[in-house]
Amino acid sequence: MAKVLLEKTLNKSNINHLDDDIIFLLASLYEANGSKTKATENYDKYILNYNEGSYIQEAYYRAALLYKDININKSKEYANKIIINYSNSIYNNNYVKEIMKL
Repeated sequence: MAKVLLEKTLNKSNINHLDDDIIFLLASLYEANGSKTKATENYDKYILNYNEGSYIQEAYYRAALLYKDININKSKEYANKIIINYSNSIYNNNYVKEIMKL
């Protein structure tokens, strides 16, 4: 039900200040429900449109983990963004380092 409400809100909004929150929450909900394709689509959308957003580090991280089994090059691209741009982040961890070794 939350997913439906978020999608409706996003579709009806004309670019409002909550769009970044909604897109990230949708990605998280899709991920939690096991819909990797929808989750990665929304994380990609967040990364593309909100590179300075509040959730950017986590979006890179979650997308990197999801892409690991789908598209290793995309996974490495996002893992590398974490390493380069957020070296002191909690998301720059062993999982990211493992992705870069693949």
